[in-house]
Amino acid sequence: MVAALPCEHNASSFPVIQTTVKRYSPNWCCCTDCTLQLLQEFLHVNGPVLQLPKNITSISTATTIIHLAAPELQIILDPLLYLRLLPHSQGIPKLIHMTMKDKNQLAPHQILSVLSWGRFNKGYTLLLYDNDDIERYMQQYFPGFMPSECGTCRACGRQC
Repeated sequence: MVAALPCEHNASSFPVIQTTVKRYSPNWCCCTDCTLQLLQEFLHVNGPVLQLPKNITSISTATTIIHLAAPELQIILDPLLYLRLLPHSQGIPKLIHMTMKDKNQLAPHQILSVLSWGRFNKGYTLLLYDNDDIERYMQQYFPGFMPSECGTCRACGRQC
């Protein structure tokens, strides 16, 4: 476990992490900055080159940070194209599907999440989906479940 230092910040916006951190290190402050610092140290993402941005960042900056921290990690930003081109091999492909609201605007905790899944699942490929990808998938494969112009689902008749 990473050594924890006391801090005098406000309460964290990460309640699950806050509970876990306090269980293992009761003196650790659980503000957002300290929580991100703890996660960065745990994932070995520290040093001047690998500083996480404080605010929302673009996917190009995020992938640069992730590839500096875990160069072996393969991230796919167009999962629908990748899945169509994926060769049918023997067995189950090593894929991790991750969703987020907008992959072009990532928060620091999302970058750490992608990094942690890649770090602890070596040899897997991470496919990042956002709301636009999911909508394209549904329109392509399940168009009957998409809302019509009047806001009613074509398949079940419920209001969407």
